[in-house]
Amino acid sequence: MERHGRRGWSEDGSAGGTCPSLSEDLVEKIISMMPFPSIFKARVLSKAWALKYQGKEDLGLSPFQEQVHALSSRWETFCPAVLKKDTSEVIAYCPSSNCWQKMASLAYVPGDFSTQDLITEGSLICGFVVSESSKHEHNLYVTNVLTKAYRVLPVRPNMTYIGCRHLLHRGSDGYTVVVFSLDPHFRTIDEYIFDAQVYDSKTRAWKTTKVTVENDFYMSPQCSAYVNDTLYILSRHTLGVLTSGQIGMLALNVQDMKWERYTLSFPPLNRPCTSVTLVLCAGQILVVVSLAVEPRSEWDDYDVMRLCYGNAQESLVVMRINPETRRLSVVAQGPPEGLCNGAVHNNPVTDGTYIYFGAKTSGGSVVAYNVEKDEWSKIPSFSRGGSGMNWGFQWSAFSFRPGLNPFLPV
Repeated sequence: MERHGRRGWSEDGSAGGTCPSLSEDLVEKIISMMPFPSIFKARVLSKAWALKYQGKEDLGLSPFQEQVHALSSRWETFCPAVLKKDTSEVIAYCPSSNCWQKMASLAYVPGDFSTQDLITEGSLICGFVVSESSKHEHNLYVTNVLTKAYRVLPVRPNMTYIGCRHLLHRGSDGYTVVVFSLDPHFRTIDEYIFDAQVYDSKTRAWKTTKVTVENDFYMSPQCSAYVNDTLYILSRHTLGVLTSGQIGMLALNVQDMKWERYTLSFPPLNRPCTSVTLVLCAGQILVVVSLAVEPRSEWDDYDVMRLCYGNAQESLVVMRINPETRRLSVVAQGPPEGLCNGAVHNNPVTDGTYIYFGAKTSGGSVVAYNVEKDEWSKIPSFSRGGSGMNWGFQWSAFSFRPGLNPFLPV
């Protein structure tokens, strides 16, 4: 008698029981048409099916993986997504169901792989390998949460200090990790000198160049946008009143390692700001400025504390960059009165259509702005377990795009 696993599947992974007439090719085609996350639940059908999802870098994609990859562009983007505090679960907002749900887990990574301070791109996540010998010389790892494959990256040229990191997709079969390492010995009063270190997954090698910027450049992913091999990073202006009408920008081409620093002009806002960030949404590079609720003639430590840790609603200004004239123009300001419950945070995240602004408190509103329709709205908040909360009331959200390339090798 033929033995079958659960749900009518045989031990070797072929169709059986309730569907004995279906060929393996047809079953694979049916499964490949399922949306995410349902499609990855087929991994538990049998050991044979679990193997179908594993990447084999030297052999390329299997016929089943090719079918999935061809249809994966139709999968939803789940945004905002967060790593639930003190766990390894990735929780994300599902637009079609209008609720938050579990997307993936990092429980499979080794114990010395930190799950704090992660950066993400598509189904890839980059983090630290914890070093016992030095608090500065941490190596990096990249993992694909869908295939559960991971790789420790080669040692960087500059291991003395790890600064801000960026994870970028390079086409359909590669990725890039950019690390800005600041050497304290090269710091001056008005400038910083960074080692811009770029890792290419296709060559599995690092290349580096020196980048000199003003001291208000933080080089963080929240201030960046990646377009046509160029990483744009906006100066995070020091807290105060943006009256100069100019703000700095850095453009680093990760292919030829050339960089340029220039200024953008914009109408003076004449109000205290808490942050300036950069997002790529609806095919446009947008600057988002968080302003204080009320204009103030003075800026002191008390106001900084009140605005950073208080519950007052902030005002958000969205500006579009004209790359030819290098000028900014205001396209939106909000959110409308009464829409926000709690102060929206200054680290927005985008799914390509909406820009999401999270609250400084776990139970506050998550405000959304539709760039194409010029509409403000809000989505349900996720308040259980302090998800996405970090030190300094950091709203550590990201965009989870599993269909960008689900089987991208690491």
